[in-house]
Amino acid sequence: MNEKRICIRCKSPDIVKHGLTLKGTQRFRCLSCNKTWTIKKEIKEKNKYSQISKISELYLDGRTSRELAKIYPTSPVRINSMIRQFLSSSPNWHDYIDNLLSEKCHKNPKQIYLSGKKFYCSWNNPDFNEMFVAFAIDSMTGFILAYNVCFGESHHIWVELLNNLKERNINTNFFLTNGSEISINAVSQTFPESDIKISYHRNYRDKELACCLSRSSPENKLINDAVRIYFSLNNQNIAHELGLKDENMLLEYLLSIQDEFLEIVKLRLFYRTKLYNDSLPILFKKRFEKFHLLKDDPNPIINSWVAKQMLSKDENGLTRLALFTQDYSKLNFDDFINNNINKPNFRHSKKVQNRLLLEVVARCLELPIFTNECQFDFDKCCLVS
Repeated sequence: MNEKRICIRCKSPDIVKHGLTLKGTQRFRCLSCNKTWTIKKEIKEKNKYSQISKISELYLDGRTSRELAKIYPTSPVRINSMIRQFLSSSPNWHDYIDNLLSEKCHKNPKQIYLSGKKFYCSWNNPDFNEMFVAFAIDSMTGFILAYNVCFGESHHIWVELLNNLKERNINTNFFLTNGSEISINAVSQTFPESDIKISYHRNYRDKELACCLSRSSPENKLINDAVRIYFSLNNQNIAHELGLKDENMLLEYLLSIQDEFLEIVKLRLFYRTKLYNDSLPILFKKRFEKFHLLKDDPNPIINSWVAKQMLSKDENGLTRLALFTQDYSKLNFDDFINNNINKPNFRHSKKVQNRLLLEVVARCLELPIFTNECQFDFDKCCLVS
């Protein structure tokens, strides 16, 4: 038996041979749901699955059902129905990442950013055409730890989101918000010992970085800060994988490739807008303004959109999942749909490992946690001896 064969209905791997058809074609049976089929049917189902999977990804990326009707020859209404049925079978994002990270030390991010957006949807409430999505995002990597959807922003939606984090044992001592009084009050209620900062502190930190990068002397200080912050994280997976097991070893390594590291810091600063922290929520709002499926329950679509964003590669071939776990995972959106959290082990190239390390450490510098009183006056700069 092909060990990769799974049931075409329930995806169970418990498959046995089930005799032959009158034409001598091998049949199979699923021990979990009793579904029977032939290889010909299996190939047809695989081709259909592959096509619907691709169409669903294109839809989540922004293509309309009318545009997709040109790729898949059927009506836009039928495409809407197929996409919804396909995405509704996917696991809950919270459950998926909890299973994925259950044996790893990623439950305590350094800082969690809270942001929300209004969007239009008439689902289950014809008197109003407005809903609200709240996100809890790892500030350093942009990884969505939790989300919550409700009819309008309220104290309850933020408390519910924060309690969701607590129940899943995701904790932090630092929160960053967009200044919403409702979200700040919710943090004070659910995480009373935490330090709360607003987006202004992130923008101020960016100005500090820009000032330091424009001078020659403080650049070593930036590397020292990056190393110090990195080793204050709950996870140093990629550094240990590269044999950099303490601060001195990582410091020496970064100093040896100082120009490459600082160039990454500069580029990230150059391309960042003042709304950098809100990039995911803004992307969400931009995409969901075009959705037509949200007349029905929006959760399957939002759930799948979140997974798609977290498992899509950037220009360096890294996903937000890889940055958050510091592990170059090969998991993709198709794995999410099939609730697959296991991939065969493979050897990373040194180039990939180095890039992942530099990207993670560069992001450490952007956290508005360790800051100095700075007047942006070089003559008074406390970083210059």
